[in-house]
Amino acid sequence: MFQNKRAIFALFVFVSVLFSRAFAQQDFKVNSGFEEHVFVKDELFIYEDKTGKLGINDILSETGDTLFKANRDHYPRNRNKESYYWVRVNINVLKNLNGKYVFEFYDQTTEFIEAYIPNEKGNYVKRVAGAQRPFNERLLGHKNYHFNLLNLKSGEQTCYFRVKSSAYINIIIVLRSIERVLNYAISEYFMFGLFYGMLLIFCLHNMLMYIAIKRKEYLIYVVYLVFVALFEMSSDGVAFQFIWPNLPSLNPYATGISLYCMGISALVFMLHLLHVKVKAPGFYKLTIFVIAFRTIFFLICLFIKPEWFIYKFIEFIPLSLCFIIGINILVKGYKPARFFVLAYSILMAGFAVRVLMVLGIARFLPGYVTYYSLSVCFILEMVFLSFSIGDQVRILKKRKVRAQDKVIQQMKINTSLKDKVNRELEEKVADRTLLLKEQKEELLKHKAIIEAQNETLLAVNQQLEAQKEEIANMNALLEKDNEVLKINIEEVTDARIHSRDIGFNEFVVKYPDKESCYKFLSEIKWRDKEYLCKRCDNDAFYPGKSPFGRRCSKCNYDESVLSGTIFQNSRIPINKAFYILLLIHKNKGEISSYQLSKKTGIRQSTCWQYASNYKDIIAQRNAVLKKTEQSDWMAYVLVE
Repeated sequence: MFQNKRAIFALFVFVSVLFSRAFAQQDFKVNSGFEEHVFVKDELFIYEDKTGKLGINDILSETGDTLFKANRDHYPRNRNKESYYWVRVNINVLKNLNGKYVFEFYDQTTEFIEAYIPNEKGNYVKRVAGAQRPFNERLLGHKNYHFNLLNLKSGEQTCYFRVKSSAYINIIIVLRSIERVLNYAISEYFMFGLFYGMLLIFCLHNMLMYIAIKRKEYLIYVVYLVFVALFEMSSDGVAFQFIWPNLPSLNPYATGISLYCMGISALVFMLHLLHVKVKAPGFYKLTIFVIAFRTIFFLICLFIKPEWFIYKFIEFIPLSLCFIIGINILVKGYKPARFFVLAYSILMAGFAVRVLMVLGIARFLPGYVTYYSLSVCFILEMVFLSFSIGDQVRILKKRKVRAQDKVIQQMKINTSLKDKVNRELEEKVADRTLLLKEQKEELLKHKAIIEAQNETLLAVNQQLEAQKEEIANMNALLEKDNEVLKINIEEVTDARIHSRDIGFNEFVVKYPDKESCYKFLSEIKWRDKEYLCKRCDNDAFYPGKSPFGRRCSKCNYDESVLSGTIFQNSRIPINKAFYILLLIHKNKGEISSYQLSKKTGIRQSTCWQYASNYKDIIAQRNAVLKKTEQSDWMAYVLVE
């Protein structure tokens, strides 16, 4: 029984020692001969200070040591961006280092690092670095952060680091010798020179190509390369070192702005290179939507939520869209898309490696592979995108050559047709010329005939002119005879009118219609153009509304030719009214209404009525007319 208890106690002691060794912080033995060491896993102890108020004295207190917990990840991570993280590193100095070693932090986006490193007296010396401090405050002129180990004495030494970053980072701490740092820096900056030099060469080459052939794809590609360079320089810290070393406030924005511009220029370049609007209209609309969405997110980050710039994974959306559209257009048979798809396949692989590195999953890969993978992929992408542009230019050149060949062939055909048409035209012109000559000869013959006929016609015309003069003389004599005859006829007619037995048919020869009667009345009423307005005694007038009427030019009184005559208000034809007055006057009123009706063709009652009126007017006028000795029937026309 006692032996069993001893065995159980021995097992308990063994397990306790084993667990204490497992959970105790491992010391790293530092000797002056080594070059570098990366602290991982349980070589680091972590404490998350959520308040951010703890100082080095609090950490060095008796209770401070219990706050730290062993690191369970390969590299410590700031899982809470609002917290400050304390990192404890234990080293066992085997020999005095004489200040030849430094601690180095990789991630250039780390905003704040405080290092507490003991000196030869055992007192902790504070050193501060970070992306929010001017570049000239750094220990070494390098993009990484360095802290000197000073003159540490031999023995176990504990160093503390206080880290704060608004982005998710891996806290990678490396202990390096100064010689290793210098060699590493020379190699690293040499690689940077190669990378950015290649970018510059690509930019110049594509700019010259744009100037030469005026293809927009080259200019957009140059813009894309510029933003790729700015993104890489911002990510590597080179931009802060060489471009804005005294403006650390730009560091939180530089990567986000350059990443946005790089993504948008990549989408625009893809739209032009692959002719997405024509070859994939649906994807074209989707691309415009992604550009709008990415722009809105960028503006929110820039003006409202700058801390959202850390979500770089959003750039995977335009990257994937370019890749998918490239595959879609390649499947449709557009050959330049093959290099485009290959370029973006490599770039996506580089982004995948970078994401794995950030997540701490790519530990199995060498550090230089994970760190420089994206830069190498950018170089390969630029090469294949240049191939894609060149392939597009070659295709366009082939199309241009084919088009030129077609044009040349068509020109040959046109020349052949032109020669054929010219020959046919020449033959037709020759035939037409011969025909015109024949027609000209015929015309000359006809001209001679016409000239002979003209001479004959001229002789005939002369005879006709002579006969014309004779006819004109005869016409003049006939006109005189006609005038004499007309006068004689009028005299005979007037004589017949004054005879008692004149018929109506003879009477209408003198007064055939209303117009001739009105003219006669006008001449009687206004002899010698004597006119006086009945209203205003004005003697000026112009034609009135009724035939031969007169309108006063002053008061506009319109006087009819019948006004003031025996025929005023007469409803029978005026020439018949003339004839009735004539018959009554010649027969001295001794004619019946029946006879008047028979001679005029008017009803007897109407004739009786008019005869009665006329007899009364004649009786009234006779007293006046006897004094003037007027006995003509026309003397009874005017009653005023």
